[in-house]
Amino acid sequence: MYPIIAPNSSDNPAQKPLLLLHLEDSAVDQRLNQITLSKAGIVCKVTCTDNLQDFLELLRSHRFDLVLADYYLLGFTALDAWAQARSLEGCPPFVLLSGAIGETAAVEAIRQGIADYLLKDNIARLPHVLLRALEVHEARLAKEQAVQDLQRSERQLAELTEHLQQSIEKERAAIAREIHDDIGGSLTSVKFDLSWIDRNATTLEVQTHARSALEMLQHAL
Repeated sequence: MYPIIAPNSSDNPAQKPLLLLHLEDSAVDQRLNQITLSKAGIVCKVTCTDNLQDFLELLRSHRFDLVLADYYLLGFTALDAWAQARSLEGCPPFVLLSGAIGETAAVEAIRQGIADYLLKDNIARLPHVLLRALEVHEARLAKEQAVQDLQRSERQLAELTEHLQQSIEKERAAIAREIHDDIGGSLTSVKFDLSWIDRNATTLEVQTHARSALEMLQHAL
């Protein structure tokens, strides 16, 4: 693993450096890429490695904005590195930079989730390709965050709706009990009055009406 190389960013101290992990076994290509980015005005901090295990450990222990990888390395390819790295939390986008990748391999790399690829003989386009990969990655993250926020809002709305419905049902039940108790108390009082009239009626007609009313009241209770 090579040490971190931080191009001079004193010309624009407010610019946030691009944290770049470079998977490359050629020191000449490493330096050429850094010069190309520097000439384009891209301030970056580059960590270089050509070892797969070191590469994966760096991804686990540090935050990077982007990975720039040669396709063919000693004992493995960039696709082997991507296959293991893509499952890591916060895995940054991958850009392939190779002088030997064919169209079939490039298409397969994109199909597997590689952000973009560039041939080394077209190195002048490297800044554009990297910035475009970052923009696409950030747009995808923003979309995923928006979807998560929407899902969370929908869950909260559903929970609130359920809570309101339960509150309404409880309130209805409480009002129904209160009305029932009030009416029941009033009807019981009327029942006592009718019973008294039935017992103390001086005429058969009054007694008959009282008993009929008692019978209907009994059904109501």
